[in-house]
Amino acid sequence: MDKQKLEAILEESKKYYFSNGEEGELANLREADLRGADLRGANLSGADLSGADLSGANLREANLRWANLRRANLREANLYEANLSGANLCGVDLHGANLYEVNLSGAALSGVDLCEASISNAIGNRKEICSTQIGEYPIVYTSTQLAIGCTQRSIEEWKDPTFLSKSQLYRWQEHSDFIWNILKRYPAVSR
Repeated sequence: MDKQKLEAILEESKKYYFSNGEEGELANLREADLRGADLRGANLSGADLSGADLSGANLREANLRWANLRRANLREANLYEANLSGANLCGVDLHGANLYEVNLSGAALSGVDLCEASISNAIGNRKEICSTQIGEYPIVYTSTQLAIGCTQRSIEEWKDPTFLSKSQLYRWQEHSDFIWNILKRYPAVSR
């Protein structure tokens, strides 16, 4: 999609959002080619992005609340601090995506590829991505990954955390039983 057409669609979406639907229209970017697009801070609340190719796109701080992203390609996309609450992400490819501090509360995530996605400090949807807090450390986990603060590894690696420094290892040993109980009692759903 050319930059001029995209800017026009975003402007109409912005009008729609700020006029409570009296002006403009919701963004329709269904199956659009937006590879590598800079959509930083874009307001795409309620937009139709189903089937869109957003691989490598910059969606940092974007508002994608209630957006339809079903079967979209967000591989390697930057979603740092994006709002995806209530969004439909079913079947989305998030392989290698940056989901740091993203809000996924109420999002539909069935069939999502989260392989190698950065989930640190994310607010999960309580199904595929779960989150909690222990003191000052956010805990975010999927069925295969566990992020404590900014340290994310596979759950298997956390069973023998040789990657931790001595001070980190001390804190891990202090809280590990509690964390394992959380993962056991409230398991994340695998895709």
